[in-house]
Amino acid sequence: MLHFEWTGSHYEVGLRYGTARRQMGMTLGRPEILQLTSEKLAFGRASMEICRREYPEFLEELEGIAQGQEIPLEELCAFFFGMYNFIGGHFCTSFAFRGPDGVVFGRNSDFAVALEPTNENSYYHLTDGNAFVGNSTAPSQMEDGVNCHGLAVGLTLIYPTVKRPGLGAGILTRYLLERCSTVPEAVEELGRLTISSNQTLTLADRAGRMAVVECNCQGMEVLEPEPGTDFVVATNSFHGVGMKRYNPALEDTVFSGLRYQVAKKALDDRWGEPVAFAQELLAGKFGFLCQYDRSKGMDTVWSSIYCLSSPGEIYRCEGNPSRQSFERDCRLKF
Repeated sequence: MLHFEWTGSHYEVGLRYGTARRQMGMTLGRPEILQLTSEKLAFGRASMEICRREYPEFLEELEGIAQGQEIPLEELCAFFFGMYNFIGGHFCTSFAFRGPDGVVFGRNSDFAVALEPTNENSYYHLTDGNAFVGNSTAPSQMEDGVNCHGLAVGLTLIYPTVKRPGLGAGILTRYLLERCSTVPEAVEELGRLTISSNQTLTLADRAGRMAVVECNCQGMEVLEPEPGTDFVVATNSFHGVGMKRYNPALEDTVFSGLRYQVAKKALDDRWGEPVAFAQELLAGKFGFLCQYDRSKGMDTVWSSIYCLSSPGEIYRCEGNPSRQSFERDCRLKF
């Protein structure tokens, strides 16, 4: 896992990132990475204009990356904005529950093992926006993180059945971390943004609020803890009454249904110290959650735990949590 700490403006961060990657021989402009088509280029151009209106500082960061990488911005945008819309390759589990000292948020990131060395952990404290720590399989976008206000966000991708130009899952996660402070604020922002991809976004904050937002370009549903419970969980399918019709008609080869049931039962029956419980759940101690056959090219490549007590705590396992240990990250004070 690569580790970064970013300061300055969004454009400056993008330029430094793009230049550093190019000098390391890690060029995003290779055809096998971009996989450009006329459809992706048109999608990227339309999404770029939406981003210019709704999240201009993110586009400024992309402009810096494009300059540092010495590739056309249009091609980079086709890659970034198409990422969660033209492929489906993130198979993750997110949950949040209330402990005695506050909400605990957990997430397994399940992705291609071939790309594991280039996964990124980043600490952003820029000239504008919230400071946050986050993790991602792609530059600039975020897949889980927590910010200085104690808002935690994590995505799970649903295989794309509908799409339109706009902001995809990783950009939405970054936006919420950078712009929002609470779960209600994050839900309100999602309601006004132009969403492109199919995803769930698990949200939790320091005040004890939590929700799973199921959303795509045609709908959005907010799922709060069921009556009599104090947790939420999400994998790679929609469960809301209004969103189920967007689930793909595909064989569940990544055990999304099994992971959902295992996590839900464990959270119903949970016991012990909250952080230790979250670590054991993510490590598969209560049933299948990370026990993939790595030889098939996919595995849990990192796990995150965010304790939203005051002060907050961050724990991260860089690798499969059934084989690797969690370490505390003390950079962000929240």
